[in-house]
Amino acid sequence: MNGDLNELVRKISEKSGLSEEDVKKRISDKVKAFAGLLTEVGAAYAVAKELGVDVDIEREISKRVKISELQPGMERVTVAGTIVRIFPPSTYEKDGKKGKYCRLIISDGTGEIGLTLWNRDVKYVEEGQIKIGDVVEVVNVRVREYQGKPSLSMSFDSRIVVNPEGVDAQGQRPFQKIGELTGNESIVHLRAKILRVFPEQEFQTENGLQKMIAMIIGDETGTARLVIWDSDKAKGFKEGDSIVITSAYTKKDERGLSIHLGRLGMLQPSREEVSAKDGVQNRPTITRKRIDELKDGDKYIAVMATISRIFGVREIFVCKKCGKKVTEEDGKYICPNCGETEAAPRTVLSLELDDGYGRIRSVIFGDLANNMINAVGGPDRLPGTEIFATGNVRKSKVSDRLEFFIRDAAEVDYDSEILQLLQTLKTRLGESGE
Repeated sequence: MNGDLNELVRKISEKSGLSEEDVKKRISDKVKAFAGLLTEVGAAYAVAKELGVDVDIEREISKRVKISELQPGMERVTVAGTIVRIFPPSTYEKDGKKGKYCRLIISDGTGEIGLTLWNRDVKYVEEGQIKIGDVVEVVNVRVREYQGKPSLSMSFDSRIVVNPEGVDAQGQRPFQKIGELTGNESIVHLRAKILRVFPEQEFQTENGLQKMIAMIIGDETGTARLVIWDSDKAKGFKEGDSIVITSAYTKKDERGLSIHLGRLGMLQPSREEVSAKDGVQNRPTITRKRIDELKDGDKYIAVMATISRIFGVREIFVCKKCGKKVTEEDGKYICPNCGETEAAPRTVLSLELDDGYGRIRSVIFGDLANNMINAVGGPDRLPGTEIFATGNVRKSKVSDRLEFFIRDAAEVDYDSEILQLLQTLKTRLGESGE
């Protein structure tokens, strides 16, 4: 035991009448009751409080230390830093007791370090009290070694102050702008505004049924598609909301830049109102047409039709930088835009749509194609499926026929279709009212 603890044991023993061995046993039991999250010194104070004993010992004042100066084994230090990453809260079980923890990464300009919140302090993340970019000051924390590096851990007598007055952590603000993204980032933090929310999609995986949802988001520099692979993370958010996206990653393909929120990603409301680029919030007008009305060059077209035939599913390789199709030469991938490059596989689903007025060959790429195939258990099960698809039309240089390049697709919402039809009939008949 250290000096502080020995002095505490002696004081508690003298004032309570218990032997020092009995006091030590109570301290040990208290540490076990808190599943190892309570230090022996903290447990001693808890035991003293239960026994009604006043142990007035002058304790070492918590010292503020720069992150670059932290070493494993240091006790009761104060550290201030800017939050640059938040991992989703997790649960644990130790000695039959369950609890929660959450890891953060903070930076003060001299370095970065992990900070672990335990149990009661996890609420700061769960309730949205702390977010990426906030400055936090953690007082009376311990420095441990985690994966070979120093790491901060909150204990019984630690506390956290969010955005304290007069404290400048000097950590680099981690937020990026949509216009700065290249499509090759592994970790992205953004503030953005939700401009459009697409219908939820379901698909089957090895782990069971999963749901995803896509959005169009924007800031003052541009727009991008946001794909959320667990649609529960998007609950409560709507068009027009300002949001904070943390720990996302990016891709770029034929459809442009996309931002993906996976298992480690988080979506939170933003304290600050986000402005989208001038004109961005006025999203393109989607024009609904029949297949026999389509023309070469049509953009932002919506079609409701049935998948009548599958021509095939294949895989191509595209440039990771710009999304263009690459060719392989001497074991290297060559992009027509970027030259020698790294490539990524991309699924291509070719099918035929029929709306009763005409038929058109259509193409779906990437994740959207995979999701549609997985949702029904294979491409051979897609014929007969009725979908509402949006995309662009252009004439094939090979066949000289129109092709529909689908950007988004969802199952037909028949209730919405019926209401729209009734409204159209009322308008044409000159009726008013409900």
